[in-house]
Amino acid sequence: MTATEPTSTGALSPPTGASGGVTPAEGTPLKLLEDFLVTCNVSGIRWALLRGRATLGLPGRDVDLLVSRAHQPAFAELVREFGGVVSPGRLHPSHRSYRLGGPRGDGVVLDVVTRLQYSRRLRFESGLEEACLDRRVADGWLYELSPSDRFWTVLLHCVLDKNRVTERRARELTEALPRLQRSEDFEQFVGRVLPSDWPPQRLVECVARTDWEQLEALGRSVAPVVARPSARRHPVVGLDAVAARVHGRLWRAAGLCRTARAARVLEAARRPAAVVDVRRRPGLISLRLMVSDVDRAPIEAALESAGYRRIRGAWTRLTQSGLERVGFLAIDETEGTTTGHDVLATSLPLGGRTYFRWAVEQGPGRGLRKVAR
Repeated sequence: MTATEPTSTGALSPPTGASGGVTPAEGTPLKLLEDFLVTCNVSGIRWALLRGRATLGLPGRDVDLLVSRAHQPAFAELVREFGGVVSPGRLHPSHRSYRLGGPRGDGVVLDVVTRLQYSRRLRFESGLEEACLDRRVADGWLYELSPSDRFWTVLLHCVLDKNRVTERRARELTEALPRLQRSEDFEQFVGRVLPSDWPPQRLVECVARTDWEQLEALGRSVAPVVARPSARRHPVVGLDAVAARVHGRLWRAAGLCRTARAARVLEAARRPAAVVDVRRRPGLISLRLMVSDVDRAPIEAALESAGYRRIRGAWTRLTQSGLERVGFLAIDETEGTTTGHDVLATSLPLGGRTYFRWAVEQGPGRGLRKVAR
């Protein structure tokens, strides 16, 4: 099944144990997650839950998401709007960790991938991310992979990424099995990365027999996982956990979790503008906006009225957390008027805004180079 619009399966029943089968209470991790993902939906960001619906909102459980690569910068900006922390992108460009919530209290960790890649060492690229997002299904505010896509992504994750099938993953596989349909693209991928004596049907039969040991042995023979030292993996005092806490504190102290004040100014001006480039440094936010010629003068007037001053080609204002600079790229400065209008037309109304939008292909080295001369 392929569709341009996600299929709806009805109202979401909150996962057992996460909210007790009732509407999530204010201030709980599940409610924070719901509010954030609803905002992603309103903003047009394409995402889907990869696995782990039964543990949504439970303490200590990450939320595994697939996000469209083109929409990852907008996703990260929404994390900032929710007061969250964005992991360093240079370390894992296609696999990022985000934390929603403040420095104290229960937060939500989002484990986000933009590529369906298996085996940290061998890096088997499936190239099936957008196809899976095309086939995602909607259950209230929650988007999930289709049952067949969920089956194959969970199975390949267990075999190639982990070399083990936990009780939670075994339950997900057996629950998806009755609704499993032929998936030509995943079956072709399995044929490329697994030995010829392991066709897709043999994998399905192992799941049907709950023969997890044979699947784990297959994973060890194809993509053996080297376990990290326990000193790194401890969820509370391990080096990974300590590094995450230190990064979060430094992130907030440097003002990197704040959103640009210009967002409110431009939304109030009621003139469309799309962010095509954003640079953040401690104490500095620099935005480059695409606007039409007819809208630029009213937007500049709104910035001036809000206290911004034109300094060295950019509208600049000193805020409580540092400098904010706003520059412009007019549509007639692009490689063609149609290209510029397309950037505005396809931009995302981040956070439900109407006028201050986020270019889909924005970010250093991507969107700006595509549209600028």
